[in-house]
Amino acid sequence: QARFLASVGALELKVFFGSAVSFLAMHAWLLSSPTQSHSFGKRLVFWLLVGCLCAGLFYLRGDSHEGNVWLCGYVLELIFSIENVFVFHVIIEAFRCPFAVIQKILAIVICCQVGFQLLFFVGLSRVLLQASFLPYVLGIWLVGVGVQTGLSQHDHFELKDSTVYWALSRVLGDRLLPEYALDGSFVKVKHGSVRMTMLAAVTACLLLVDFLFEVDVTLAKIEEFDYSLLNFTSSAVAAFAVPDLYFVAQRFFKRFTLMRFGICFVLVFYGVLLLVHQFVDPPPIAGLCVVIVVMTLSVLLSWALGYECNDKEKMRESAVGQDTAKFSKRSSKEAGHDDEIGKNVATVPDTPKIVQT
Repeated sequence: QARFLASVGALELKVFFGSAVSFLAMHAWLLSSPTQSHSFGKRLVFWLLVGCLCAGLFYLRGDSHEGNVWLCGYVLELIFSIENVFVFHVIIEAFRCPFAVIQKILAIVICCQVGFQLLFFVGLSRVLLQASFLPYVLGIWLVGVGVQTGLSQHDHFELKDSTVYWALSRVLGDRLLPEYALDGSFVKVKHGSVRMTMLAAVTACLLLVDFLFEVDVTLAKIEEFDYSLLNFTSSAVAAFAVPDLYFVAQRFFKRFTLMRFGICFVLVFYGVLLLVHQFVDPPPIAGLCVVIVVMTLSVLLSWALGYECNDKEKMRESAVGQDTAKFSKRSSKEAGHDDEIGKNVATVPDTPKIVQT
């Protein structure tokens, strides 16, 4: 903690607060005025350019070592973020999240992730390091999710039949509503009692997984570099690119259907690495190379074997929850809500190609 506070400098604070304000302003605008999916790629490029600009500022300060440390930390965080994207994809697909709420969920998760990073760099990571069972728990879970993702037949998948919904319903009982609120509410009052919507459930799951992954990447950065604010800012700026990285990857997952098996392999691969981390600890770039090779093969096989979806209309239909008005009508009819609730509540849609987990 003392080393972290001693590293606080004006440039580090400007980089962090400048990027944080840009992230919050951008997502506030996106939530108020939905955009077309092609803009996600442009925003991802924007965040990559922001990362390069921040690294350049540290180089211009006259200390090439600081610039190298910041840039290496930024790239390392981006590599680990790709792992997060695969897991986020599986969870969001399993929960059948409407497109209208995915951006809000990811914005909340990333803000909390930056908070996790701050706590870890201050010193919490060393405390969590004493809990040596965490990598094994996460590893077993990743292997299980990966295997189930590959074996699931999800063309006619219903959320209420999923393992995730079963586990949550056992814990929460009738306090869990299998519905999404289009106004972004995490809870709804129904029959005089407060109940949790699926928006709160999926956000809680993503936060738990993100917390466990962040322990891994932060420890890797601390062992490679140090506790300085310099490393925290590189992690934060890289984290701000994750939502757009997710949406760009999502379009590939929708277009090349065999990438589902590539995702399965990647999850099992990362899970096995966590289980054997005391014996085998490859550098992050090696893991990234494996992921790139596997996903490239998935794309090529999808194209060669005719599993590529080129119909833009079908891709829009398969995108989870984009037609929120349709969901609202279904909620009012199927759940028997009154007119006022029916305007604000959306049920989980029956969209095809959903990964069960």
